[in-house]
Amino acid sequence: DATYYAALCAVRLNQRSAEYKLQQFIQNNPVSKHLINARFELALLYFRQKKYKQAVKSFDEIDVFYLSEAQKDEMHYKQGYSYFSINEDDKAAAAFFSLIDNMISSFQRTQFFQKFTRLTTAYMTT
Repeated sequence: DATYYAALCAVRLNQRSAEYKLQQFIQNNPVSKHLINARFELALLYFRQKKYKQAVKSFDEIDVFYLSEAQKDEMHYKQGYSYFSINEDDKAAAAFFSLIDNMISSFQRTQFFQKFTRLTTAYMTT
């Protein structure tokens, strides 16, 4: 855990060693519970540095199943932007469509739960 948090601190403090520390953590800890977040942070770091080819490669290595909804949205947007920046328009469009699809799904879930809550409340008060 300490190695991961040291790398994360380096990222947050914009230290030059941040990229190296994240890469070393990923390489040396292939089964860590922090692996997905370390890959995500590395991809975000590359994105901030405008290293779009490396960002794309790092985003592609992330299993989105383990990300929060907010992280998924951020990843799809930044992945799409990175693809667009390196002139891979088809892949950029796919990433942006994933973002839109996730937003629509989230909206539909919210609507469902609001209707369910209203129905449940109405049923319980009768």
